[in-house]
Amino acid sequence: MILSVGLASALTTGLANASNMVIVRLAASYGDIPVAAYGIVKRIDQFPLGISMGLCQGFMPLVGYNYAAKNHKRMRQVSVFSWKTAMAIAAGFVVCFLGLAPWILHAFIQETETSTLGASFLRIACLAVPLTSVNALIIYTLQAMGKGLQSSILSLCRQGALNIPFLFLMNWLVGLYGMIWVQLIIEAIMLPIVLSMYGHTWKGLEKGGNVGS
Repeated sequence: MILSVGLASALTTGLANASNMVIVRLAASYGDIPVAAYGIVKRIDQFPLGISMGLCQGFMPLVGYNYAAKNHKRMRQVSVFSWKTAMAIAAGFVVCFLGLAPWILHAFIQETETSTLGASFLRIACLAVPLTSVNALIIYTLQAMGKGLQSSILSLCRQGALNIPFLFLMNWLVGLYGMIWVQLIIEAIMLPIVLSMYGHTWKGLEKGGNVGS
């Protein structure tokens, strides 16, 4: 059980690192400046995602406890509240990043070309943050419920089966900026799949007659 549940987290972390290595390797063919710009943007982009991971750490025990107690209605309330909170926080960061991208990048690096390119990258990359946050939280909800297989499959699809091939494809089709759009594309593809997986799991609980009050 521990291995099946922990596998989703291991896959997410390992494949996310692999995706970052791929994009840095591909960006290197365009010169040092794109690599530097992407590296800075990735650090900035991790800030709102880090908040989402904090939400995960807070709500996963609540999901697990209520699931074990068969109080599934409360479990769902906790989950949906966390998703909405993550979406609201992420939306605030998107507005901030879209409006203040040049100043944010300039605070990290004063070199004009890198700062300008990084601002363009940030305005694209930040669009994926709300979807990334919600997808991750739903996957972690399934993980907290002990649905290791479902969460592992979703993690594998997000970070491996789709992300890495799309990086090569978009680099080939569009070039440097195409790779920056990949995260948004993947998260948009995954959102209905993740919601469908969760919905199917919830219907199974309802059919079991243990939703709770």
